Amino acid sequence: MCTLAVGVLLIGASASGARAQTEGIPVVLLRAEILAYRASFGVSSTQDRVWNPRKAWIGSRVNSFTLLSAGVYTASIVDMAKTQSSLPNFQERDPLARPLLLLPRPLYFASGFMLATGVNYLGLRLRESPRFHKVWWLPQIISMAANFSGYAYTETNTRSTSEASHRGIRH
Repeated sequence: MCTLAVGVLLIGASASGARAQTEGIPVVLLRAEILAYRASFGVSSTQDRVWNPRKAWIGSRVNSFTLLSAGVYTASIVDMAKTQSSLPNFQERDPLARPLLLLPRPLYFASGFMLATGVNYLGLRLRESPRFHKVWWLPQIISMAANFSGYAYTETNTRSTSEASHRGIRH
């Protein structure tokens, strides 16, 4: 065990010694050589890129497609969560949504996310289309309206057990 520990210490010391020897060369002194090496391959100094990790967040554009896409996912999540939370006291009348409620909860949410992704993909393809580029937003708006109306339908047609017992409604 002691020999193993001594071996690890020796390897760590040799690696840190090698690193200490190479850290002493400032990059400023090597800049001219680096640019000359790149120029030998036909890369000019004007094409040098400075790595800025924050540029992706600062320079990103929030456009109308991104906002509508977030709206589609939000409306879908709100509708699915309300429907799942009120299932014992709620009967779905929509014949297209009724089979999805028989799925287990993770599959139900996954199918809703797949549907929302398909709607967003359709909107993206319509946006790039030369023929339908003026109505690219229509599938996303229709999907949001359908999900929010489904949420409102679930909210109004869910009966709680305490309200039903006060009114004398049988289950």
